[in-house]
This record gives sequence, C-alpha cells and structure tokens, in this order.
Amino acid sequence: QVMADGLHVILGDEQVKSVFVNVFGGITACDEVANGIVGALDIIIQATRLTDGTRKIISISEVQKNEDDGTFRIVEIFKFKRTGMLEDGTVLGHFTATGEIPACLERLRSFGIHMEESDFRVKEEVATW
Repeated sequence: QVMADGLHVILGDEQVKSVFVNVFGGITACDEVANGIVGALDIIIQATRLTDGTRKIISISEVQKNEDDGTFRIVEIFKFKRTGMLEDGTVLGHFTATGEIPACLERLRSFGIHMEESDFRVKEEVATW
C-alpha cells in the first residue's frame, strides 16, 4: 500500500507524464512492486509496433480492484482488431469495444470525457471483401 500511495502522489503532479520502475536486482519483491503499480493505475493503454513498422495502440483496459480480497483484475475496454494487410505490408484494422463498461465511467465524465454506455457495446461487424 505504501508504494501505491507513493505512486498516487507522483502521478498527481500534472508535470509527470510517465513513471519508469526498474525492478531488476531490487531489494523489494517483484510482486510487491507490481501490486503497488497496479494499485495506482486506473487505465492501461497498451501500444506496440506492428509488423508494418507502425506503432498503434492495441488495447485500452481498466484496472479494477476486488474489494472482497484486495486482488486486481484487468478488464479490456477497447481493442485493436486486425482485419488484414495491404500488398505493401500496411496493417489494416480498427478499434472495437469489448462490451465491458468501465467502472470509472462517471469519473471520466467528471473530467469532461463524455461517453455513453452505448459507446462500449460491441458493434455488429459487416464483412467486406
């Protein structure tokens, strides 16, 4: 809990854009570090380099805490769905909702991010050839 509280203080500063944590060879157990980091996060945005060399956000997830036992779970909210590739190797795809409505939706709205529950519903996809 001490680590999570410390990260909350650091991340509360508007000038802090990211935090790097090096756990290799540390004196704190890795699971304690991981729990501290996860406990301080609300949203995880995962980016990667695709086979065509472009960087894309491929997942937006919410960290949810189980109040009964204190464990955390990561719930994917949006994901990049790869739909194909052009002859030049360009990856094709789009974001799609997973159907999970984030628990922090009201909090997002309080920050001016206006999203409706319908934005999180899985849309029916139309096949194209």
